[in-house]
Amino acid sequence: MPLRKYESVWMALKKNKGCIVQVHRLIAPRVVKAVIKEKNMDVAFKMANDKDRLSLKIRRIELADKKHIRIEFRLVQRFGLVEIKQAEEIEL
Repeated sequence: MPLRKYESVWMALKKNKGCIVQVHRLIAPRVVKAVIKEKNMDVAFKMANDKDRLSLKIRRIELADKKHIRIEFRLVQRFGLVEIKQAEEIEL
């Protein structure tokens, strides 16, 4: 069970190398900042993936519903994509 609010998003991102989160438009910057913080706090992940040089790519996807937005997180190598499993959708 995750201890922190956005840890589940980071765990899904680590597992699948990609994750899509649908959130209210006003908290989208907070979610992005929190996922980046989770990535930076995960020292074991950094050490295990030192050779792969994985970086976090973030893309905002506008929806017809003006109140919500989807944020796509991906772990990519500097010189191409890492093999991505089915992106897991999480609604906060």
